[in-house]
Amino acid sequence: MRVHAPPSAPAEISKSFLIVGAGLAAIGIGSLGFLAIVSRALTERDFARFGVWFALVNVVSFGLFVPLETAIARALLSGAEFVGQMRRETFRYMCVAFGVVLAIGLVFERIVLPRLMNDSWGLVAITLCYSSLLALQTIQRGVAVGRSLYWPLFWQFAVDGAFRLSVPAMMIAAGNATIEAFAFSIVASAALGLVAGQLAISRAKREPARCRTPVGLDRRALVSLVVAAIGVQLLANGAPPILSLAGRDSATVLAGVVGALALTRVPLLFSSAIQAPLLPPMVRLIRSGETTALWRLLARILAGFGALGCVAFVTGWYFGASVLRTYLGDDYGAHPI
Repeated sequence: MRVHAPPSAPAEISKSFLIVGAGLAAIGIGSLGFLAIVSRALTERDFARFGVWFALVNVVSFGLFVPLETAIARALLSGAEFVGQMRRETFRYMCVAFGVVLAIGLVFERIVLPRLMNDSWGLVAITLCYSSLLALQTIQRGVAVGRSLYWPLFWQFAVDGAFRLSVPAMMIAAGNATIEAFAFSIVASAALGLVAGQLAISRAKREPARCRTPVGLDRRALVSLVVAAIGVQLLANGAPPILSLAGRDSATVLAGVVGALALTRVPLLFSSAIQAPLLPPMVRLIRSGETTALWRLLARILAGFGALGCVAFVTGWYFGASVLRTYLGDDYGAHPI
């Protein structure tokens, strides 16, 4: 009887990278197309306000909840199940995170509501709903990656991205092109992506039962991941909310910054695509003590991202202004320094 060896780490990463990368390409195109549609449907002032809200909700949601994906996946890859203590700790973390955000928002209501939420309690409600859905998406991805399932990620991203384009178009066709309507449209797309991902998980081949020893989340690692994720999100999305809070709320400037930041996130899609496929083989290499293979793998990845960063920088420097005008419209052009 012939025994097939398990796939090597590079082979496994390549296959899963293609699956997750295709899904991320879909949601990336959907997100870019979504902002392009909104920029043409709203006035310059309203698009700037929408952009501030959209950037803020990304900082809060991705900064606080994306680390859950890594923490859950890591625990599952170590042999645990998403039951009992881990579920309770995940729910407790979500409650604490939402509680802190709500407390800060209520304390600074007079500043947050008019400058970041368009002076609309409806937008606050949509923010809570959207953040909850993104939190559930990250948990779903963590469970899938922890079971080495990548098609659920593809379907979650792809369906979310497709409806980010179609739902706003339907809003415009119905004559409901408002800030709240466009904000609600991404709530709908996130919900549909969540449903698609769950259907893909339910159809996946069942694994043998794992040990049910009480295993929770690694709190120290989760805190470190949250700090790092918030820092990354402030770098990627923090400029519009910060400018608005500082009173630098020129509609033209804010709208241009929102569009420029959206374009700069395109190279980040590649890092997101490699993150989920990279985690399972890295955990296995660490647990088996193969540090040489681990460092060799990391060196290849860092070299690839270094080359990607150089290409992105040169491309943005020479073509960024014209691409931005084409992307958002002539009213939102940028000029290189």
